[in-house]
Amino acid sequence: MQQRMDLQNIRKEAWALMRANGYASVKATALYLAVTLLLSEIGAASDSLLGKEIGPIRGMSFSFSFLGILASLVSLVLLTGYQHYCLRLHRGEGPGARSIFDPLSFAGQVVLLQIMINGLVILGASMFFLPGLYFGMCYALAPLILCEEPDANALTAMRRSRERMVGHKLELLALTVGFLPQVLGVLVAGVAVETLIWPLFPDSLAGSLAALALEGVLIGCLRAFLQPYLGLALAGFYRRVTEESGEEQ
Repeated sequence: MQQRMDLQNIRKEAWALMRANGYASVKATALYLAVTLLLSEIGAASDSLLGKEIGPIRGMSFSFSFLGILASLVSLVLLTGYQHYCLRLHRGEGPGARSIFDPLSFAGQVVLLQIMINGLVILGASMFFLPGLYFGMCYALAPLILCEEPDANALTAMRRSRERMVGHKLELLALTVGFLPQVLGVLVAGVAVETLIWPLFPDSLAGSLAALALEGVLIGCLRAFLQPYLGLALAGFYRRVTEESGEEQ
């Protein structure tokens, strides 16, 4: 019989680990945010050359240029690498900040995995929202499984995540909901920053890129706190689920 997880303890553990590994987590998070900001700048510049206007809340828009799409895919790979970094930090392995780039060696599988998961979530969300939420919870562990288990491909990682999440989907949802105040705080601050920054720059490619860069730096300062907190909490959840299944390394 499955035991109920202590979600409050998972959050407390994540907070304690973030404080204990402050320099290491900040260094890796800053590297991740800096590289993703650079990719966003590349995508924005490429889109601009195709006549697409650059503006606030760019992260909510879709890129149609080759470089823009490529930058978005690389960002997904780096997100997986950052999540795996948090898992290794949670285990006390002392991973270097550059380990966020490790998934680039199997980037094709990571991209395929992310496309399939996001596709299912979007498709499910279009059908009264709840199916999308269900798929998101089912396959939340798949990126970490892909990094952790050398024999796994994208489909195998999704299957194993679905199997291990049996009986744990509501727990992961509750853990995620517990972070809503922090997430909403960062989102509101981000909208405020965008509203204040963009009118200060000229309506040109250089001005837009400068505004996007400053916006990324300021919002990144807020995310530097939230990103490792979320990553370490997910790592703690992953470890408990895999320990229950007898597959924790």
